[in-house]
Amino acid sequence: MKDIFLREKPCRMLLLVYGEEREWTITSLAKESGMVYQHASGLLKKLQERGIVKLEKVGRKVRVTKTEKGKALADSIESLMEAFKKAEAPAAVAQGQTQPLQPQQ
Repeated sequence: MKDIFLREKPCRMLLLVYGEEREWTITSLAKESGMVYQHASGLLKKLQERGIVKLEKVGRKVRVTKTEKGKALADSIESLMEAFKKAEAPAAVAQGQTQPLQPQQ
């Protein structure tokens, strides 16, 4: 699974599914995560095989739904991303990339 989730777009797609309360299809997820349909479709099929999402054919569309296993993984990824943000903030200030807030005089 690390071959999937150590990349930005698959993480973004999973966080979209578990973060926003709306109906997702392969097409909408591909568009929102910056992937082409074929890549998103293949990735979602791998995730379904691992029990992370469920795919349901509804007419001509394929609906992407949540699973408990996927929710736990999405929560872990979100926590990891927050930890990275916290770790990067002091480093960026130390390197002069961003300025800490200064009190107004």
